[in-house]
Amino acid sequence: MLADDVLGLASVLKIQSAAYCGLSIGGMIGQTLALRGKGPFERMVLADTTHTQPPEALKQWEDRIRIAESKG
Repeated sequence: MLADDVLGLASVLKIQSAAYCGLSIGGMIGQTLALRGKGPFERMVLADTTHTQPPEALKQWEDRIRIAESKG
């Protein structure tokens, strides 16, 4: 879904050629974009990223979401 958002934004802004830089989850989004082979991206920098999340990461994200929802 996030990769689709990036492609949608590039399309709306009529970006025909760009470099993509993704950090952490942004790097995971960049991997999805690269695998699809779509979009205006001629080169990418993917930093501090991974191709998968271990099962224990789900709890971390759920905790973060709960804190963001309760405390902003």
